[in-house]
Amino acid sequence: MRPFQRKLAVLDQAKALTEAITDLQPHQRTEILWRTMSSKEDMNHEVIWKRAKVIEKELEDLALRIGDFCTPEKNHTDTVNDYVQNQYVRVCFFRC
Repeated sequence: MRPFQRKLAVLDQAKALTEAITDLQPHQRTEILWRTMSSKEDMNHEVIWKRAKVIEKELEDLALRIGDFCTPEKNHTDTVNDYVQNQYVRVCFFRC
């Protein structure tokens, strides 16, 4: 696929996913794909693509940082709790 085709496919997939979620009210479905809450303008394929890339980068960074807390003995919840506790201690340490 060409880049513009991938971007349009991501937008179409996002719309399909919001329609597939049965727990959403009709107004919530449209709000998910607003560009901003103040403009209430529908998101276009360029904005969705950029946001997806930013989220992908953030998840990659998080995966690197949380890797030190992953062990075979821990489940997901314990790993996340340990990471969050570590971040809390770091923030408190630097502020105090």
